[in-house]
Amino acid sequence: MTGPEASGPTGAPGSGRADAEDVRLLHALFRGDAAEAASCFAGDPDLGSLPTGGRVRGEAFRAAVDAWPTWFGTANAVELTERFRTRQRNRLVTEVWAALPSPEGETVRLPMAISSEVGEAGRLNRARIYFCTKPIRGGLNPRPTSFPHHGHFVSAIPEDVPDINAEYFRNQIVEWDVAGMVRAYARDAYIERGTDRIEGRERMLEYYGSFPAPASGGLTIVVDNTVYDGRNCAVEWSSPRTEPFTTSGLAVYERAENRFFAANRQYDDSTWPHLGE
Repeated sequence: MTGPEASGPTGAPGSGRADAEDVRLLHALFRGDAAEAASCFAGDPDLGSLPTGGRVRGEAFRAAVDAWPTWFGTANAVELTERFRTRQRNRLVTEVWAALPSPEGETVRLPMAISSEVGEAGRLNRARIYFCTKPIRGGLNPRPTSFPHHGHFVSAIPEDVPDINAEYFRNQIVEWDVAGMVRAYARDAYIERGTDRIEGRERMLEYYGSFPAPASGGLTIVVDNTVYDGRNCAVEWSSPRTEPFTTSGLAVYERAENRFFAANRQYDDSTWPHLGE
């Protein structure tokens, strides 16, 4: 779905929606149910962007599922609330809230994003799960990319990042133009990362301005995947500053009616904007 955020739990097994396998997978991971998680895939499970980084297949998949509830501190099923869906052909990004324990023992609604490629009968060919660790672990935990190693770096924007998104990325990555970045947002837009929410252009200027400008004139990232449905553009990225690529994430840019951003929802543990330096 796109547009207004959902208000109730969705995506549980049995929802009847052909493209709900991604959320069913996340339910199974929080329960540590390897058989259920594997059944969400069309073939051999292929799961990336794990809490500890990287990608697992085959026998390593079962071990990763077994460890999932322990890593998140969950002993029972976790309530998931679906927020947004962005789909372009067989590529799908679903954003949810997960009700998880915080270091203080309270329950937090952690934003999470599932990026997947949908295969036969709605089952998944592969999936990657992104989130910010700080609200549930008290600190950041930068994770290596689960994409294959790239032979080139990106210091400009590929053609498949549309419209206003490309302008924002040029200002951010190439020029580190704080005012230019903020001008890309509508006046009532927001930035979200973990449980933090920055609303309005004045606070965004403070937010972006609080980061020291990156060395050598701008950021350098690899755009690994984009999913665009005409309103939301989800971008999976990784940083080539070090070997192996030690920082990765996903950001969803929601477009307002006037081509400005309505929202920028960030799912990563980078020490952004340093991105692994």
